[in-house]
Amino acid sequence: MGEKKISEILAEMDLIQKAAVFAIRHHEGVKRRDGTPYFHHPARVAKHVAFLGGSNADMVSAALLHDVVEDPDANGNRIPLEKIKEEFGTSVASLVGELTNCSKGIPGLNRAGRKRFDHARLARASNEAKRIKMCDRIDNLNDLPEGGDFSLLYAKESRDLAKAVGDADPDLHAELLEAIERTERSVVQIMGVQTTGVQTTGLQGKAT
Repeated sequence: MGEKKISEILAEMDLIQKAAVFAIRHHEGVKRRDGTPYFHHPARVAKHVAFLGGSNADMVSAALLHDVVEDPDANGNRIPLEKIKEEFGTSVASLVGELTNCSKGIPGLNRAGRKRFDHARLARASNEAKRIKMCDRIDNLNDLPEGGDFSLLYAKESRDLAKAVGDADPDLHAELLEAIERTERSVVQIMGVQTTGVQTTGLQGKAT
């Protein structure tokens, strides 16, 4: 396999830069739980994805855009997936579509039901989407407040997610499990509870 042409490298850089600007504008004015700009999250996920073996510009761009369809902007406006296809092409749009949790639009599903639906869907996703999703979940776990009921719930959900997507990359799967275990240890240390078999029904939180 030959080296890439300069024109190809520049085109990939332009695609990633365009995705970054698009995501910055969409998430402008939206804050994370800790008060930092929301765009910091997809930027960290994209950086993680960029350093994965076998990564490419489409994966990095999709990582930057992974929340723009699912999450509204500061004014409540949403971006249709078709817009991502128009702006970034079929490959990036396909990855963003795979990474978008569709269960939020299904009436009558509680959080547990939504997670089962989303995990089953992700289990059928491409390896590229699964790898991005693991990077996304690792960043969310690292960004959780220490301890708390929601952290315990999120760790449990993350173990279920790891089963659905872990086959795409054993090393990344191991990294995800380490992040889950750090969260569980934090809960044990702060709350003094066991993380196995804990009832989590009804607990609420914003991380997805």
